[in-house]
Amino acid sequence: MLLSMIVFAKPIKFALLFTFGNVLAVGSTAFLLGPAQQLGMMLDNARVFATAIYIGCVVIALICALWVSHTPLIIQSHFSNMLIILQTLIFLSIEQ
Repeated sequence: MLLSMIVFAKPIKFALLFTFGNVLAVGSTAFLLGPAQQLGMMLDNARVFATAIYIGCVVIALICALWVSHTPLIIQSHFSNMLIILQTLIFLSIEQ
């Protein structure tokens, strides 16, 4: 409950921390698999569109947080980011 309130109370701080967490998550899998294999898996034919949308959502979230500073846009960009993460997880669980 408290974590969900930080989105509305301090959306810029949430946007920066959420984006930093996403970068750390991708970086940790790159550390475990190796950067070349991670990049190859992200640019696979089945995942290239999800990767492009994911990176686009992260960039849009940072732009909305740092330059636009408009709370509804920040929340909407992070909501779309969470949806693409959920879609990727569902796709990976069905694929295997």
